[in-house]
Amino acid sequence: MKIFKVLLQVYSFFIIVAAFSIFILPISMIALPLHINTRIKIVSPGWGMFAKVIMKLGIFAKITKIDERDEEMRKMRQPPGLHIANHQSFMDIPLVLCSFQIPPIMKKEVLYIPIFGLCGYASGAMIVDRSKRDSRRRVFEQSKNRLLNEFKSLQYYPEGTRQRGNNEPKTFREIKTPLMKFAYEADIPVFPTSIYGTKKILSAKTGMIRHGQSIGIKHHRAVYPGDFESCEAFMEAAWNKVLEGYYELKEKIN
Repeated sequence: MKIFKVLLQVYSFFIIVAAFSIFILPISMIALPLHINTRIKIVSPGWGMFAKVIMKLGIFAKITKIDERDEEMRKMRQPPGLHIANHQSFMDIPLVLCSFQIPPIMKKEVLYIPIFGLCGYASGAMIVDRSKRDSRRRVFEQSKNRLLNEFKSLQYYPEGTRQRGNNEPKTFREIKTPLMKFAYEADIPVFPTSIYGTKKILSAKTGMIRHGQSIGIKHHRAVYPGDFESCEAFMEAAWNKVLEGYYELKEKIN
């Protein structure tokens, strides 16, 4: 049994590396010197394929998906708006990429992962050093420009960091809201996404993959600023959708 588990880990590693080498690496290197809009259009289909391969063939995830968005939004690789979600683990990104491919705000530590960090940058991810105020301010300005002028969409995790242990998602009072506040002021819709179960995939102690885990994702309808009389009410409503979906998935999967 122990040998089988080791072989399964080797198999998963092979699938992940092979998928990355086929779908991400070549096209990222080609797109790297191009304008960001062109880079994202070229590379995003590859990230979608990479994510689907590793989730289905690499870790055998059993995915429960609920999508309340309209048909047009479901078909778009980069649906416009601010897309927010709770953050459980590194596996949140590939799970989300299975539905849409919007570059996220990425902490600088990921940039230092050989090759992967470069490909993330080539794909349009914005790099932030959370320990430096100037870096956070610069990325905030870049995010506003991307939402208004450059690309019209952005993926963002308001909790700031992934959950530790068995912690539930943070409450509205605990999350970071500047980008949601900007969305309200600029009349940009927010699309809440709820994620459940991804932290079960990787062992916190060994980093090894736990195969065949039941996980879930729920895409909610847009929350529009114009439907609320105050920014506070708008932001809280958007985050409450994330929380509601999380507990709905938890009950459905367990």
